[in-house]
Amino acid sequence: MRIQSKKVKLVVPTPTLVELLDDSELLYSDNPRANVLVVKMNFQGKKISFAIPWRSNLKKGATPPYCFYNLPNTTKTSQNRIACLDFTKAFPLPNKNINTYYNKYNVNETKDAQTLMFIDKNIKNIISNFQAYLDQYDRLPSTVYHVDLCKCHEKLKKEDLL
Repeated sequence: MRIQSKKVKLVVPTPTLVELLDDSELLYSDNPRANVLVVKMNFQGKKISFAIPWRSNLKKGATPPYCFYNLPNTTKTSQNRIACLDFTKAFPLPNKNINTYYNKYNVNETKDAQTLMFIDKNIKNIISNFQAYLDQYDRLPSTVYHVDLCKCHEKLKKEDLL
């Protein structure tokens, strides 16, 4: 059974996008990882689309609270871990040739569908929290490992994909 949301799109970056962005903090594996597509956030004075990884096993206390949005546990969440949307691993998405750079992700498990509905219900808060993260991005402490959004943004601009 495939579950979908009207407000939330889940995407998976293609190897082509991962190679183009070339950032060691970008979460990617051969086993597709869901990312919530948040369209048109303000970043560096422009509206840019971002994908925020949906993580199921982030170690509690490993990341400052303003760097993620808590979600209900998923089928893969272990003890002493949390499920969340991890803002530190978010990355910009191209606006052109989108089928080359990311694919749709489908939710199949019931507990994960409940999480998707939670995201759907809380999308305004998620967007607000993510925008607050983007607004303070330049002031992140060096101890917070994160995708280099500025570098990724420049690479997409250089390739004329924004």
